Amino acid sequence: MKIAVQFRLEWYAYAVYRYCEVEGRGREFGQPDGTRVLIQPGQYQADLKPTFLVPVDEAPDLIEQLQKSGVQPKVIARVEGQLEAQSAHLADLQKILRKQGVME
Repeated sequence: MKIAVQFRLEWYAYAVYRYCEVEGRGREFGQPDGTRVLIQPGQYQADLKPTFLVPVDEAPDLIEQLQKSGVQPKVIARVEGQLEAQSAHLADLQKILRKQGVME
């Protein structure tokens, strides 16, 4: 099982899609009523419903409770590493600009 999350402005919520890869056939998405919908590669399904919604104001509490339960998302660690790398890169660029007299 895999999870995909999208921010949906029209609902002001995170749409969570639970799916699994079906070898050679596409992805099978779980629907809120418990049914499954198979989406073939290259196919778009406009009426695909998220498995569930998480309102934006409830998301931080959900994340905190998941982490307290031992769930440690891998993506956050990668994003934090990217942020550190970007910060170091920006600091280097600032040094170059200062040396060139473009920035004080």
